[in-house]
Amino acid sequence: MSWGGGTATPNTVILPLQAAVSLFESAGSRCCLISLDLATVPNHTADRLKAGLSERVGLDPASIFLNASHTHTGPGFADILTPSLDDGYEHELIENLVAAVLALVPKLADARLSTGAAPTIGLNRNRRRRDDPVDTRLRMLRVDDSQGRLRAVLWHFAAHPLTYHGPEPVWCSDYPGAVAQALAQSFPGAHTQFLQGAAGDVYPLDWYYGLDAPSRPVSQDTMLYMGKRLAAVISQHIDACRPCSTDDVRAMTCGVDLRTRTIPWSIEDLQTRIAVLEAEIARRGAAQWLPGDHVTNRAKRHPLPYSLYAARCARRCIERAGQTVRVQVSGLRLGDCILVGFPGEPFSNVSLELPLAAPGTNVFVLGYTNGYVYYLPNKRDLDEVHSWTLDEFLSQENRWAYGATSSAFWSGESCEAAKAAARTLVESLATGE
Repeated sequence: MSWGGGTATPNTVILPLQAAVSLFESAGSRCCLISLDLATVPNHTADRLKAGLSERVGLDPASIFLNASHTHTGPGFADILTPSLDDGYEHELIENLVAAVLALVPKLADARLSTGAAPTIGLNRNRRRRDDPVDTRLRMLRVDDSQGRLRAVLWHFAAHPLTYHGPEPVWCSDYPGAVAQALAQSFPGAHTQFLQGAAGDVYPLDWYYGLDAPSRPVSQDTMLYMGKRLAAVISQHIDACRPCSTDDVRAMTCGVDLRTRTIPWSIEDLQTRIAVLEAEIARRGAAQWLPGDHVTNRAKRHPLPYSLYAARCARRCIERAGQTVRVQVSGLRLGDCILVGFPGEPFSNVSLELPLAAPGTNVFVLGYTNGYVYYLPNKRDLDEVHSWTLDEFLSQENRWAYGATSSAFWSGESCEAAKAAARTLVESLATGE
């Protein structure tokens, strides 16, 4: 097992944006895990990077996992309705990552895998339905060399990286970068790598939509606090990881057709509302980040741009009525771990349900993997907002519904089909069938 990575350095950097790479091989089968401090891995970027790794490294595209941390202070949202990266940035990113993986091939060495999961308290919460459960576990894959020395820790957790989100135009890897900093002190010389989970409806700490005065602001101190808390969990539990019973490395994918959701209002009504909102925003000017503003309350305090975005999302669904997009749900067996990746933002219930399909293994449910198609909410949420009036749909008093209103483009049946495909992959990778 070996690794490599790189750092982007824009004008103002709070914590560096990094890429971390792990390459595994067993019985002639290889897989590659690439973690990126990006808001998203756009679909065309994922396709081009996989093609480059397949052509120049010889990796099976199915065995490549590209996981974005979803930091909101990183590249990946050049246009909020069309995730993309600057062409020059994308080209350099792909070239650097292919070179990093190529450099790892001759460095592959005997390794022993162990895995485990640890509880966390107060570090993530359902931001939409604040009393609904989320997966609070932090999962780990430990890599030791043949002498028993720690070489790498891959860790998985689900929470939006928004602890440093705010008015400043900065680059920041948010709490995953803070964890990396802390772990570098605890495990000098060891590689650490973050894998983002099913965080579509999960905030960090005890935050949720509608919380007007959170105990902690969005700030550098809050980011470092969360990073230290998560790093402490890893440090306390890494030695309890159990050795894997198999060296299996096996990858599978399952294609799913996502159909555009049905919107119950006319495009004329939406166009009228969009024009009114645009005019009012132009009259008032852009909303400033004011004292007391927070990711939990900003939409309610400054609703116009958020209502406008919801209306534009609904209009896009009408414009693309009946259209489908083919996506791949990805699965990987790595020792006693099973990784299943969605190219979007699955909700937290998926993290609670899928591990039940493979007892005896450690199931890592990843979002933001190998592409980005926005939210993959639960059918019940889409059905609920479908009965609303347009005013209710656009009102930021109903901000809790975000993920079923804004940025949700697919039918409930399609989202359920994606989850069913993931379950099939987990079962197949667990049983070998």
